[in-house]
Amino acid sequence: MGRAPLERATVTRERTYSWNTEKANGEEDDEDDTREDGYEAEIMRHYHTLIRDRIGRTREQLSDIKNIRVSPPEKYSGEDDIEKFDTWLTGLLRWYRVYNVTGNKKDSMRVDLCGTTVTGLAATWYADEVEAWN
Repeated sequence: MGRAPLERATVTRERTYSWNTEKANGEEDDEDDTREDGYEAEIMRHYHTLIRDRIGRTREQLSDIKNIRVSPPEKYSGEDDIEKFDTWLTGLLRWYRVYNVTGNKKDSMRVDLCGTTVTGLAATWYADEVEAWN
């Protein structure tokens, strides 16, 4: 009818996207999915780099700090709160570094230790996805 298309905006994971409401059905969903996939890939690259930089390389064992005791990070319960997750992850990586659980040869030990630092929904996910027999 000669009207200008309506514009809507949505906020998705702290990013704002606009789309035309007169697009074909499903087209805007495809674009949103593509943006979501890009955002998730970006976040995953960030965490991969963080983990590799903090614990990816074997460190030399320093004998003069054997008696240092560091508490494990507070347990993460799977809340949908990026700040809580980031705090837990950085604490976990620090704990691994202090106890020299670094480098490729100690991957399975880190996976096991990680399971001791989760509770609630995160523990359920860990049991289903990491420890499941299949």
